[in-house]
Amino acid sequence: MIKIFEEHKKYIIPAILLSVYIIFTVFTWGRWGHAIADCFREAIIPQTMLDGKVLYSDITCIYPPLAYQFNALLFKIFGNSLNVLYFSGIICSLTVLTLLYKIAEKKASLLTTFVLILTIMEIFTFRMIRFNSASWYFPYSYSFLYAFVFGIIAVYLYFLFRENNNKKYLYLSTLSTGISVACKFDFLLLILLVVYELIKRKSFKDFGCCLVLFFAPLLCSYGIWFLTGGSVDGLVQYRDFLVNFANAPSVKGFNENILMQSFSEKTFIFLNLSVRFFVINIFKILCLSFVMIFLFKKIKNLFLKILSLSFFIIFTYFMFLTKIGYMQLHICNLHTNLLLIPYIVLVSAIIIFLYKIKERNYSEKEKFYFLITSVAFLMSYRLFMAVFISYIGNFIMVVYWFAFLYLLFELLPEYIPYLQKDLYKKLVCITLILYGFTFTLAYLSLANKKIYKIDSSRGIFYTTSCAKIINSAISYIKENTKETDTVLVMDEGLIINYFADRRTNLKYYALIPHMVDTYGEEKIISDLSQNPPDYVIITNNMYPFIGYFGINYAQKILQYVFDNYDYVQSYKDEESGKGLEVTIFIKK
Repeated sequence: MIKIFEEHKKYIIPAILLSVYIIFTVFTWGRWGHAIADCFREAIIPQTMLDGKVLYSDITCIYPPLAYQFNALLFKIFGNSLNVLYFSGIICSLTVLTLLYKIAEKKASLLTTFVLILTIMEIFTFRMIRFNSASWYFPYSYSFLYAFVFGIIAVYLYFLFRENNNKKYLYLSTLSTGISVACKFDFLLLILLVVYELIKRKSFKDFGCCLVLFFAPLLCSYGIWFLTGGSVDGLVQYRDFLVNFANAPSVKGFNENILMQSFSEKTFIFLNLSVRFFVINIFKILCLSFVMIFLFKKIKNLFLKILSLSFFIIFTYFMFLTKIGYMQLHICNLHTNLLLIPYIVLVSAIIIFLYKIKERNYSEKEKFYFLITSVAFLMSYRLFMAVFISYIGNFIMVVYWFAFLYLLFELLPEYIPYLQKDLYKKLVCITLILYGFTFTLAYLSLANKKIYKIDSSRGIFYTTSCAKIINSAISYIKENTKETDTVLVMDEGLIINYFADRRTNLKYYALIPHMVDTYGEEKIISDLSQNPPDYVIITNNMYPFIGYFGINYAQKILQYVFDNYDYVQSYKDEESGKGLEVTIFIKK
């Protein structure tokens, strides 16, 4: 058996990883994305674009048009369904995992590659339910997902260029970077990799070709936007909106408390938590891994070996891994656990660089480590070293995790004399796989507790007990309104519009604090008075660090609803008295 594995491990290991991916994807189908926040905007906007509405002029949007144009094309070809978006996310996640596998396979051992991809799936890819705005399958923003995918493609092509010195790969890397930037501007600095190579080549022809390839996706995307109804006035509106949005107090608060785009006292508090919980959990699992390896070596009888290991694994699972998973879920914040990783990666790269700066005799492994660390830094510049595994951090941290594992498996054994490399690598391998599994346990514990289905002709979506309330609201809207009626959910809840197939106000479809601050209550009320929706639905969704719609913000808008709409129906969780509550109003 071992001989067969050794002979065919090049094919067996990818097959194992693919099997894990398929099993988990099937098992968690529809348990991705957030029921209320952001995600269903990604279904509504392409749908309304197919109805003839225009981004920025008719539809409020903070992202460039390319991702929405692509999703609208998918809806046009395959039909308006959540499954279309799900499969798009699946293809994207498989692309990222495959390319990272290919990069690692060329630069590291097969063991490193296996552990890297498996732990990426455990920690980042398989997030769901409460941690689902950062889902790889149905994310809060397909603009960011596509930007990330093409950013990884650009990096892969750049590595091929360095390996083969074939300029077609440099051109293709430039084009992929351009597509990434056309989806979202976050990975703009990746173009510095290309600029570095162009400076070395000193070719005006290459520079001109790369310049055209970089800007072509952005120009094509906005060209299509102009051809389908866009205008200069629409671009001016978009510019003004982005300026006001960036300066909105709630946006600044969100960036300080959620994305942490600048250093603050909270950053250091979370970093301290990351040090404590990451190091403690890794140490616990490292000890367990050592005992497991010891048992495997010392017990000679095959039956006793299997029996003892089985009991040990069961004991480990129930007594330690589930406890660590529970602790990560309830005591410390899963989002902050890996905050330490970028610091370890960057500081290690700086130390290695400075240590050999006089001789400049860096090994190929060290050069690759510098390169992958640089890529991680260029992709994360927006977060200023506060990379939480939530929202965009759940994508960006993957590159730091790649560099971190490369450091552990490929570089550290070279620097430590007399290290038993075989034992060390086995210990690190088992420890990291089990550590990643504690994240998966945390996600699964949420996925299997009181999960309810929202089902319609447009797809299946699973979420928490709020599904019962959402289903009731959808049923009421479908049974008591006309297809031409408009339904506006305040603060947010486009899932109701999408599943009930009712239009919304495309300017104010999400009256979250960001939008209320950006437009101003007076303008919103004025616009709604001129074009009032037929129905208004108020939710008690609490916005992080802000509070509730109509109570902590947007009080004037809520009063406008009370003055101009009649109460119809409310739905809430009667058993607990907690959770989502929706109240439906009809225009007087």
